[in-house]
Amino acid sequence: MAYIETRLRRDLVVDSLITIHYCEYPADLVFHGEAHNFWELVYVDSGAVEIGADQRHFTLQTGDIAFHYPMEFHQLRASQGQAPCLLILSFQTYSAVMEYFRGRVLHLQLDEREWLSRILPESRLAFVSPLNDPSVEVMTRRRLAPIGVEQLLSHYLEILLLSLLRQAPDPVRSALQHPPGWQDL
Repeated sequence: MAYIETRLRRDLVVDSLITIHYCEYPADLVFHGEAHNFWELVYVDSGAVEIGADQRHFTLQTGDIAFHYPMEFHQLRASQGQAPCLLILSFQTYSAVMEYFRGRVLHLQLDEREWLSRILPESRLAFVSPLNDPSVEVMTRRRLAPIGVEQLLSHYLEILLLSLLRQAPDPVRSALQHPPGWQDL
C-alpha cells in the first residue's frame, strides 16, 4: 500500500512575540500613544480602560479584548478612576486571516480566557524579563527554559485567535473552512 502524507494547512501562524506585559496599572494611567509594525492585543483582566485607535474611541471592560493592527496609532487611559489590570501582548504574524481582527473589540468567553491565561505561566518560564514592567521592550530568554516553552506560547496564542475566528461572521468562516480546491465528501 502506498501511503501519502497530507500536509496540514496552517491558516494562522504566530511568527514571533515582541512583548508580553501583565500588571495592574495606576488609576491615573494615561498612555499618549504609539504605532508599530506588529499586532498588539489588549485584554482587560479587571477594571476598565478607554482606548483611542486612529479615529475610533471605545471603552473596554473586564473580559474585553481589543486588537491593534500594524501601524495603527493607539493610546489608552484608565477609565472611571479604576486601576486596570491588563495583559498587553504584541506579536508578529503574516497570516491573511488576521484581517478579521483589524480594529476588532470582542468579549472573551470562559474557554478563550483559559487559552489566554495559559500564556502567562509559559511566559514566566520562557523569559527572565519581568511581565509587570511596561517599559520592557525586549524580552530576554531564560537560559534554562523547559523544552517547547516558546512553541507552547505561540500555540496558545494561535488557539485563542483561531477560536475567535471560528465565531466570525459567515463570510469569514466560509473563507476559512472552504478554501479553493476543498471538497466535502
